[in-house]
Amino acid sequence: YVFETPGVYLEFTYKNPGTYLRYGLIKADEIKLYKDCAIGMQKKDFCKTLQIEEIMCDTILVTNDDQTMYLYFNFKNNKLKDVKIECTL
Repeated sequence: YVFETPGVYLEFTYKNPGTYLRYGLIKADEIKLYKDCAIGMQKKDFCKTLQIEEIMCDTILVTNDDQTMYLYFNFKNNKLKDVKIECTL
């Protein structure tokens, strides 16, 4: 299953007992992100919201405890450009 708009692409897969997110690319603020993070927000505000130290790199990787979901927060000119989501089942 695929959900797609000009700024959001989400790919789901069905695996018993339910439907799971497999891949995503979010480039617009149509989907609410964790703790009011939003596409276009400043990196310093993003890091403060997630309570992490601000770093110099342009990609911040966040994973869940099981390391089955990887969220790549990509920044350009210190603003959140997009979020890439990869999941393993």
